[in-house]
Amino acid sequence: MRELLVRESAPHRVTMMAIAPRLGVSLRSLHRRLVDEGQSFTALANEAAGVVAKRLLAEEGRTIQEVSGSMGFSDANAFHRAFKRWTGTTPMRFLACR
Repeated sequence: MRELLVRESAPHRVTMMAIAPRLGVSLRSLHRRLVDEGQSFTALANEAAGVVAKRLLAEEGRTIQEVSGSMGFSDANAFHRAFKRWTGTTPMRFLACR
C-alpha cells in the first residue's frame, strides 16, 4: 500500500475507500489488515505524503509554492505546516540540508 500511496500526487488526500479496490480487497479487509499490522491508514498516507513532498522539493527548479500547489494545497502556509507534521522539519530546512 505504501508504494501505491507514494505514486499519488497527493497521498494525504486519498481515502481508504479509493485505495481498497486498487489493492483488490474490500474496505473491511484492508482495515483488518492494517489493524493486524498495527498501522493506521492516516499514518501511512501521511508518511507517503512526506516522501512525495521531499521528492518534489528535491527536483531542480521547483519552488515550495509549486510543490504546494501540485500536492493540492491552496496556499504555501498550509503546506508548510503539513510538511513539518509529516517530516519533523520545514520545507526550507529540508532544502538547505540536501
